[in-house]
Amino acid sequence: MFVDIAFPIAKPLVLTYRVPPEFESVIQPGQAVRASVARSTRVGIVLSVSAQSTLESAKIKPLLSIESPEPLVTQELLDLCQWTAEYYCCSIGQVMRLFLNDSMRPSRRKKKTGHNRPATVDFTLTPAQEQAFSAIRSELASGRHRVMLLHGVTGSGKTLVYASLVRAALEMGKTALILVPEIGLTGPLLRNLAAFLGEEIALLHSNMSAGERFANWMKARTGAARIVVGARSAVWAPLPNIGLIVVDEEHDHSYKQNENIPRYQARDVAVYRGYINKALVVLGSASPSIESATHALEGKYGLVRLTERFGPAVLPQIGVVDMRNEHAAGNWSPLSRLLSEKIQQRLTAKEQVILLLNRRGFAPVLLCKACGEMAKCPHCDVTTPFHTDGKIRCHYCGYTAKAPDCCPRCGGTDIKFK
Repeated sequence: MFVDIAFPIAKPLVLTYRVPPEFESVIQPGQAVRASVARSTRVGIVLSVSAQSTLESAKIKPLLSIESPEPLVTQELLDLCQWTAEYYCCSIGQVMRLFLNDSMRPSRRKKKTGHNRPATVDFTLTPAQEQAFSAIRSELASGRHRVMLLHGVTGSGKTLVYASLVRAALEMGKTALILVPEIGLTGPLLRNLAAFLGEEIALLHSNMSAGERFANWMKARTGAARIVVGARSAVWAPLPNIGLIVVDEEHDHSYKQNENIPRYQARDVAVYRGYINKALVVLGSASPSIESATHALEGKYGLVRLTERFGPAVLPQIGVVDMRNEHAAGNWSPLSRLLSEKIQQRLTAKEQVILLLNRRGFAPVLLCKACGEMAKCPHCDVTTPFHTDGKIRCHYCGYTAKAPDCCPRCGGTDIKFK
């Protein structure tokens, strides 16, 4: 008997090993096993078990030990990893290292296992939330794969809709996975969901210790926790029988892995995981990504809107001022007359004002097209942005000078604003 093993390391490594007779009756795909690799030993995951191998049997090394009595990784998760490896052009082991490394084996340290079941807090949906929930629940009840974009304005109470959907999924005997873009958001969401649902919730993110991560991983794997909350890497949570996947703030760039291989997009992996599990995927955002908005408008995704803020909060009034009209009226100030009036009203009321600028200065760089010389601060050796008053300023030390009409190095007059 032989097994193919993927090692969750940076190198693309999948190797074949011989199964010793004492392991033949218990070996299964998804188990963590230890094997010899070069001059060391490593823990890997069994991908497949076969009776024969095309390799020369005498040269195949034997397994050393089985590290987990039960599979740590389900067959569904193995299939998801294989798809991810093919889609993002890497090995399955490189995918596995995203969620299986030091966390593959129990730690002797004290483990924090997630949230105990608290007393539930009653909550009532607003008519707008109830309408959104009902529209999405009908898709959940259908038992087929569907992606729904929940476009809710900031403060519209999307979390309550998520909680209602999770409760509906649990009542159907399904499990639920909720992703957020930042680790710092996992704690508040977990506490809210635990209070609303009174359920054990497993937390998964990369900042947890090996012991904490393993304990929560096994809670999800064994069904002790039917809900998983986590950041990007939690998309690989070993939940069985997934019925609902929620990707909150789906537009956020943090869902895209840019540093290491594989450079995956967790939102897209979540959508595919929903597909292979015939699960409902809910993408929530106040400002949906171009991709999701396009899919929704073209009918590929369902679209549900929440246009009202939850509770007494109201949306702010937003006005756009055409500064060309201000110039025509003789106002050449950077501030429009309306903005100046509103600022004065707030100051008179002893309130404060915040003005947000997209950048300081009109052009960050002045560049000579002839020789490539850039206007720099003589003290800080950084480029000096050009401001509309015709001066260049250093934003570090405050150095100010008139913008050059010609290049100080070559005398060229073709100065480009970049």
